[in-house]
Amino acid sequence: QRKRWKSLNGLWERNGTRILVPFPPESLLSGVAAGAARGRTAVYRTSFGVPPAWKVDGGASVALHFGAVDWRCRVAVNGVGVAEHSGGFTPFTADVSAALDRSLERQQLEVWVYDPSEEGGQPLGKQRETSRGIWYTAVSGIWQSVWLELRPPTFVSAVSFATVDLRAGRVRVDVEMRAPGAPATADAEIEARLRFAPPSKAIGPSGWWADDAFDGATTVARCTARRRCTPAAGADDCAAATLKCSTE
Repeated sequence: QRKRWKSLNGLWERNGTRILVPFPPESLLSGVAAGAARGRTAVYRTSFGVPPAWKVDGGASVALHFGAVDWRCRVAVNGVGVAEHSGGFTPFTADVSAALDRSLERQQLEVWVYDPSEEGGQPLGKQRETSRGIWYTAVSGIWQSVWLELRPPTFVSAVSFATVDLRAGRVRVDVEMRAPGAPATADAEIEARLRFAPPSKAIGPSGWWADDAFDGATTVARCTARRRCTPAAGADDCAAATLKCSTE
């Protein structure tokens, strides 16, 4: 469980009016809920404080996470661009450490959004700017949670289940780590705790039973991998390098 994080959900400003993030402007819960307020472009603004205990020295960093923004957006902190993203259904993260101004009590956050709906060519399902018949009301802007996180010098950036064989009780987990401040070659140990349903139980259609899905014994698997990278031309370190470790 992450302890050093801060939710930025709440009242923001969108095009000069208040909106409750992370609800899209087309929803009642947003406090806007007006088709006329949709538009294809929008500017979101808010401010946030950074806990004094969050130090970014020693390789730590402050990450700004967006669960989803529909559809294309640019993000700035204190007027400094920190991210650009396209894709209304995918999360993204920006390292905002360099944009923070510790002399300010509140950091200024702006998000520019562009969503052409069905005329943009992006995946959108049955959403349409004009809702009628079988077409749904289009969703735009920020529609998933926004939060800050203080990340340590070495952190897990992605976890995926490459192979899942429930009947054999076997799962292959791929863990990707980032360590921007680490040497070009470093060791890392990853521990994965996996829980399986008791083998005496039949595997249900969903692969587990709601009443005993977490009653199985915990299997602890460890693997060790080495971090290797070649610095890009002109780079001093391997900031973009990752470490991948798989275990079954």
